[in-house]
Amino acid sequence: MSRAYPEIVAAFSAGNLETERLSEECGAEKEINVRLSEAAISQCKSEREAREEARRIAENACGESICLPYGRGGILAALYLAAVRRKSGLEIRLRDVPILPETVALSEALAKNPYRMDTEALLFFTESGDSLARSLRAKGIPAACIGRFVPGLDKCVVDKTEREYINRPERGIELEAEVFETERKTDA
Repeated sequence: MSRAYPEIVAAFSAGNLETERLSEECGAEKEINVRLSEAAISQCKSEREAREEARRIAENACGESICLPYGRGGILAALYLAAVRRKSGLEIRLRDVPILPETVALSEALAKNPYRMDTEALLFFTESGDSLARSLRAKGIPAACIGRFVPGLDKCVVDKTEREYINRPERGIELEAEVFETERKTDA
């Protein structure tokens, strides 16, 4: 990849895995008054099944891109750890991250951060973020260019009233190393 600081595309809805799991567990014993529609649960399942299609679309749409699957700890953990591994900072817009309204409602009822909920999704690092996001959306895959890597080491959310720093994820959450080994070989 020729650009040192690529754009970041989020594909699939943040918190989809935990939303699906919690919807199955929620009931009278949890006293949670959030009703998840069958359509929302179906959307979570179909997103997980479309991951390989998203990878193929990215290969065809922008050629050089790096695909990072992520899960435990959500999108914020994946972004933080990717920036640490790249030895760079990042600036993201959380409002652009695809997320289901049901995930937001569930996270509010459980006092959880929806962007730290377990997710089965992909991040793409590419020079043509908007183009890739459009290609994915054209195939029915929720996607958006949510920001970019930047010089320095600050990891920030920039679409709030003030810049907000992203906290380190909890211990034990790691990335898939082969993604960055591939990047180093192509950058060299």
